[in-house]
Amino acid sequence: MPDGGLAFLIDEIGGYPKGFIILSNANNSLRRFSHSSCIEECTSIRDSVQNWRRLLGELRQVPPVEVPGGPILENVLEDGDVDIDLFPTPLWHPHDGGRYIGTGDAVITRDPEHGQINL
Repeated sequence: MPDGGLAFLIDEIGGYPKGFIILSNANNSLRRFSHSSCIEECTSIRDSVQNWRRLLGELRQVPPVEVPGGPILENVLEDGDVDIDLFPTPLWHPHDGGRYIGTGDAVITRDPEHGQINL
């Protein structure tokens, strides 16, 4: 991860309305990870972990505030209108069991032949 690789942004995805965008590999370099995490830029994974530990120690709880509305409520689908295929979710590899929506997620699988777990 120190030098990472390229991030890519795909816009105007075939079969999906304009405005649906996919960003992948956004945090696979220390420079981009540090920037997006609001920690000072690091030159090693060890420095990055130390910065995170320091920041986690400084976290303070903020009580929630309930509000009547907000941008998150601009697009609401309910009941029969809910359709997970609405989102441009890639099928990354030919033998994947399906399309996975996730950012910084971990997908846990078990090898069907050997039973080995992969994360």
